[in-house]
Parts: sequence; structure tokens; C-alpha cells
Amino acid sequence: QHVDPPASATGAGERLVPPPSYLRSPSKSGGTAAVEGEAQSLRRALEEERQQYHSFQEGSAREVSVLKSMIGSLRKDISGHIREKAVLQDERDHLSDLKAGLDERLSRLEDEGQECYDALQVVTRREREAI
Repeated sequence: QHVDPPASATGAGERLVPPPSYLRSPSKSGGTAAVEGEAQSLRRALEEERQQYHSFQEGSAREVSVLKSMIGSLRKDISGHIREKAVLQDERDHLSDLKAGLDERLSRLEDEGQECYDALQVVTRREREAI
């Protein structure tokens, strides 16, 4: 009795992809020199990628440093503005108190002026009556 092995064991249904040229045997790809040439090319590409990555890291670090400096400056500016606002509010409150005091004095002076005017009217009327 014959039993067929599972499909995965035979590779049935699987697509065979040839290995990249640098993994092929030297006899098929043109010899050891070709493999070494591709390896050298890959090393150069890898080194270039490393350099780009390090440049990117350095650039990012500089940008982060600049941003931190800008944030520090903005925090100082904001603190200064908050202090200025507090000082201005204190001055506004003081001026408001002064105005209230002046309004009260003006009201008293107006009342005294009216009393003086009324008294003058009485005196003037009595003098006229006396004449």
C-alpha cells in the first residue's frame, strides 16, 4: 500500500524563488570574484546607510537641542509676561482704589458746595427782605 506524503513535504503548491546572486554557488554566478564583488558592493551600501543614519541622528540631536533651547526661552518669556500682568493688575487695582477715593471726595465737595449755595441764597433773600 502506497501513502502520499503531505503536500508541504513535497513542496507541492509552494513557489520556488531562486536565491539572490550572492548566495548562488560561485560556479553559477561567475566565480569567487563575482561573489566578492557583490559582497564588497553590499558592504559599501551598508556603510553608506550607517553614515546616513548617523548623520540623521546627529541632525536630530541638534534639532532637539535647538527646540529645547527655544522652549526654555519661551518659558522665560511667559514667566516674564505673567509677572508683568500681575504688576499691571496691582497697579490697576491701586488706581481703581484711588479713583474710588477721589469720587468720594468729589461727592462730598459737591454736597458742601450745594450747602454753601443754599446758604448764600438764604442770606441773599434775607438781605433783600431787609432792604
